[in-house]
Amino acid sequence: MEYKYRLTARPVVPSILPPGGLIRADLCFDKPCPDSGWGITVYDRPLTEEETNEYHLGIVSGPQPRPKHPRGIILRNCAKCLACGDTVESLSVHDFVTCSCGNLSVDGGNDYLKRSVKDFSKYLDLSVTYYPQLSEPED
Repeated sequence: MEYKYRLTARPVVPSILPPGGLIRADLCFDKPCPDSGWGITVYDRPLTEEETNEYHLGIVSGPQPRPKHPRGIILRNCAKCLACGDTVESLSVHDFVTCSCGNLSVDGGNDYLKRSVKDFSKYLDLSVTYYPQLSEPED
């Protein structure tokens, strides 16, 4: 089975990935790729929660870890500016992205949702979050 992870922070060098089990890595160095952030890595094993946090990796396929607290998990942090039509997405914690007309900015990556908006009637939030059921048993 293959386990795919999306890089949510810009890679410094290709060797900055969790060791062991790496099948392939398709990385973007100049700017984020439209569908894959800063790249996709594929492993033959599931990475630990510590590895995904340390290396800024978001799960694309494979087992999804259950959070240890009731706070939601941000799967995608993005919004659409209705003034210019741009969709902007923040891919890492300090990735502050602004649309072409300057009406909308998105920040926070998968850590927090932050918006800076000049005209609130001209933006649409497209973020995807997951809130686990509070009745799920802890591991």
